[in-house]
Amino acid sequence: SDIALLLLDIDHFKKVNDTYGHLAGDECLAGVAREIDNMLNRPSDVVARYGGEEFLIMLLHTSREGAAIFGERLRENVESHDFRVDGGTGKITISAGISSHPEDLDAADPEQMIKRADNRLYQAKHDGRNKVVYA
Repeated sequence: SDIALLLLDIDHFKKVNDTYGHLAGDECLAGVAREIDNMLNRPSDVVARYGGEEFLIMLLHTSREGAAIFGERLRENVESHDFRVDGGTGKITISAGISSHPEDLDAADPEQMIKRADNRLYQAKHDGRNKVVYA
């Protein structure tokens, strides 16, 4: 059965923390978590914090194409949202990498899926951020 994994993080998160402080950073993390929650509507979908500012989303019964559509919608939702920072509001963006099985033949186990998604997340950041890379 199809399974997709998204690994995403907040672009320039360290700069947000350094410029506006950790409360603003926490607000951004909470805001992204809310955007993810708003989009996940199946009991089988799982989201977890992964590392400092990364989120891992597991979508069961979801093809690479479905995960790419989900990732793009999430990216757009976060980009259009105003986050509270330092008495005002600010914009943040996210970058994401997606791996999927069976499309990624080398991603048969969870560790390999995470590694593949992480490589694509790195590619998204390298390509200028605010991007979703899935192939």
